[in-house]
Amino acid sequence: MKDFIRILKFLNVRFLFSISQITFQINSFQLQFLISKNAVDPILA
Repeated sequence: MKDFIRILKFLNVRFLFSISQITFQINSFQLQFLISKNAVDPILA
């Protein structure tokens, strides 16, 4: 039973880590989009 709980904790950590990585990638993508949008705006203005 202890091993089972240890495996669950391990999987939980892995799961949280992958979620945080996905959100980080989405955030950096949005950031790059905003930066490129701001870089294009003055040219169009």
